[in-house]
Amino acid sequence: IHNVLTYPEYRRWGISSKILSELIEEAKKANVSTIDLLATDDGKPLYKKFGFSEPQNTYMRLEIR
Repeated sequence: IHNVLTYPEYRRWGISSKILSELIEEAKKANVSTIDLLATDDGKPLYKKFGFSEPQNTYMRLEIR
């Protein structure tokens, strides 16, 4: 899942929860075994409510310019 965004004036309406529920159900129907996402600190509480956890492996990147 990439770039889940809710504009501030629409937060706390359950929009992200509904969309995430639908995405998870579609993934189950497609026999997807894992869903990964990058979460902001603001988004982590929502994702944790759905059972997402923070893995121990560290994501690293090297930008070469």
